[in-house]
Amino acid sequence: MKIENQIIPLKLELEKIIEYYKEELNILTENIKELLNLTSDFNKNWVGAWGSRNYNQYNNFLSRNSGVVAIDADEIYKYLSKKSDINLTEIREKTPIILKIHKEFQEKIITELSIIKGIENLEAESELMDKIENHSWSISSSDYIKMNRPKSIVTYNPAEILNKGLDNPPHLIVGGDLMSLFSTVASIENFQKNTKRLFRQLELKLSIEEYSPESSDFIIKLVEKFHIVSRQILNRHSGRPSIEINDEYDVQDLFHGLLRIEFEDVRAEEYTPSYAGSATRMDFLLKKEKIVIEVKKTRNSLKDKEIGDQLIIDVQHYKVHPDCKRLICFVYDPDSKIKNPRGLEVDLNSLSSEELIVEVYIRP
Repeated sequence: MKIENQIIPLKLELEKIIEYYKEELNILTENIKELLNLTSDFNKNWVGAWGSRNYNQYNNFLSRNSGVVAIDADEIYKYLSKKSDINLTEIREKTPIILKIHKEFQEKIITELSIIKGIENLEAESELMDKIENHSWSISSSDYIKMNRPKSIVTYNPAEILNKGLDNPPHLIVGGDLMSLFSTVASIENFQKNTKRLFRQLELKLSIEEYSPESSDFIIKLVEKFHIVSRQILNRHSGRPSIEINDEYDVQDLFHGLLRIEFEDVRAEEYTPSYAGSATRMDFLLKKEKIVIEVKKTRNSLKDKEIGDQLIIDVQHYKVHPDCKRLICFVYDPDSKIKNPRGLEVDLNSLSSEELIVEVYIRP
């Protein structure tokens, strides 16, 4: 069965899920945010201390009487309900139901699209598939409390703490409950985003591959073998002159010549549509294949940060170009000026979106 035939029904199902729960997720997000904001009133007025018996002491901002009062978690929940008119019980009931639907869809994606792993030229999509497969759905209330506990405390009664444990401030218990719900809703939306992106990238890439299966393979082969070629052409008979790769223009000239082996229509130095008031000039456009190729060479003034900054700007330009669905960037780094090439590749490949697939290759 073709991957394309598996993507279409999955994409349609995702669209239905997103549309059905869109408004509900927006309401849940806004309501939980409001409750968290109200809970911060207790955090600001907490005068208790970790490891002491006054862990639940707060300035009395709830009434006109000044002073300090003991407040428990139930009183905070009542305050939230009264001040916001939001039904927290309803939030607790709805969130797991929506989560369950998305987890079931996650299982379906893992089962039906695991085939893409290991397929040549689908490395970026395989990484995204791993991210979806290992998606973290939420943080627990206890984890939130642990993150907010001090690493050390001052106490006059360590034996009591060792016997019964550390009492948690009530506002932190409520905050942990709300943050767990909020992180669940946020993770659902993030899952939708990554899954949409996976489907879109597969659609774009497979449509390109369907038109010309060899196109992408050939470009990647040029990238992988470029360093060998650049060294080989230096060894000419009787010391005859050759192309020496000294700068970025030399790399581009040689790469251009090699592209002509496979492609008849190679358009060099075309301008992209304007973005943020400026246009940029692309190195090579394969119009029929809808591929743009950027070729760069590292130097002392063009290393990790500079390469990343340039590509971030380039991607914004190419996203609005009608003939660019895929950006392949070859960074020639013969002197190993980039400290962590594989890490930089991963970071820049994450710039891929529904409009544009980004593939960065730093070689040798």
